[in-house]
Amino acid sequence: MCSRKAYFINKKKCIFLGICLNDEPEKVIGIAEIFDYFNEVNMITIGYRLNDKFWGKGIATKAVKVMVDYLFNDIGINRIQTFVMQENIKSQNVLERNGFIKEGTIRQGYTWKGQGVVDLNLYSLLKSEAEK
Repeated sequence: MCSRKAYFINKKKCIFLGICLNDEPEKVIGIAEIFDYFNEVNMITIGYRLNDKFWGKGIATKAVKVMVDYLFNDIGINRIQTFVMQENIKSQNVLERNGFIKEGTIRQGYTWKGQGVVDLNLYSLLKSEAEK
């Protein structure tokens, strides 16, 4: 249940955060990423990956919720976006459970590690939508 974010060649500054279980905080089971802040529109991109042993337990959904809450309420971001491979339905479900809206498909617009040029679905969430 992870969002396989594209590995952008010109990725701007990036923050990596460990995803851990409450009862085992020393054990990292995945990562969350916050990157490509765009000042002019107050927008940021997020991504996440989770060890497949932990898929289907609601952990990715909670991790995205924590990132969204932090970025909107503590940092003051207006728009959060993420890119998901079309076949990654579980990750799309994670985003939709967190209120993200599919804006469309970026056709053959990104290079994905190990797969070459791919189509990606673009999802976003605005602060005003999250406040509802």
